[in-house]
Amino acid sequence: MKKAIFFYLTLISCCFIFSIIACNESCDCQNGGICIDGTCHCPEGFTGPDCSQLACEKSCRNGGECIDGTCKCVPGWTGPTCDTPDNACLGIFCQNGAICQNGNCICPPGCFGTYCENCVETKSFLPEAQIRLCPDLTSGDNNFDCQGPKEFASAKLYIVDNKEIWVKIIFNLNQTRAIPFNPLSEGNGEWDKRIWRAPSNYKIHAILSDTQSSCSGTDNGLEVNHYELPANELVDRFSINGDTPGADLGGCLEDDTYLSVFFHTVKVGILPE
Repeated sequence: MKKAIFFYLTLISCCFIFSIIACNESCDCQNGGICIDGTCHCPEGFTGPDCSQLACEKSCRNGGECIDGTCKCVPGWTGPTCDTPDNACLGIFCQNGAICQNGNCICPPGCFGTYCENCVETKSFLPEAQIRLCPDLTSGDNNFDCQGPKEFASAKLYIVDNKEIWVKIIFNLNQTRAIPFNPLSEGNGEWDKRIWRAPSNYKIHAILSDTQSSCSGTDNGLEVNHYELPANELVDRFSINGDTPGADLGGCLEDDTYLSVFFHTVKVGILPE
């Protein structure tokens, strides 16, 4: 009978030791943690799934999180366990969903001000195309003598008096090759056009979309033909026209060269005045 009892106790001990060894291998507990039923049981001072993290002496309160033995508090609370109101935020009332942190309001996107009291309202519009902009002759004669010019065009938005959006358009043409006894021809144009005005009792805070475009190319045909300069950002395309056997530059007379500009949609942030 004694032999049977001894064998039974020995069997239980072996099974218990084997269970602990197998469990420790699967749990990989650290800092003296013990694996029981697939879960690490940590000694005092450690926490985490594998007992690798320092534990906080006391539980963190008011939404605080224990990280490496220290309570990390949410805005508005401070102290070792996040149980003390943050005095820097007392009496500060942030607006429009903002959060007070260390005495300052952290504003959501699109809002600003000491208390985030100002929020931008967004407006979108498609500027009217600017048609038939004719450059002036600035040097040489008024045609390119069967040599298509190198062309450059640009457009840039700017704000006037916080109420209006204007666009500055620049157009330049330069003859690419000289002809004997004829000077190189050049044409230039610069225009400022109003394209949008803020609604009554509102002012413009900022232009939220792209504000400029530019591109260049060379017309390799005779004289100036219909030519498209694809753009991006602000402008969809610059269109150049001028199918003429005679004068190419002269102030929009007959078939003189001219530029047309076609825009993308513009987004504007506005505020009440």
